[in-house]
Amino acid sequence: MLWEEPFQVLQVYLPSAEVILVLKLMAYRVKDQGDVEALCQQLNITTRKQAQSLLNDYVSGRWQKEYMVEKALKQVFLI
Repeated sequence: MLWEEPFQVLQVYLPSAEVILVLKLMAYRVKDQGDVEALCQQLNITTRKQAQSLLNDYVSGRWQKEYMVEKALKQVFLI
């Protein structure tokens, strides 16, 4: 997404909600819980399987393991 000031002095590129969610899950901290919940709601992600599918689209299994994404998903989806 591109956001431009009226006079095009400043251009700011924002990642998509999907990318932000993936990053939040990769670097999961307890203080991210509210952000993760809000992003899941915005993206209509209601199951761990849906979140895992999104992660798979952006991050290799090796890096998911390295960053212990499994643990994050267990905390987020309480499974």
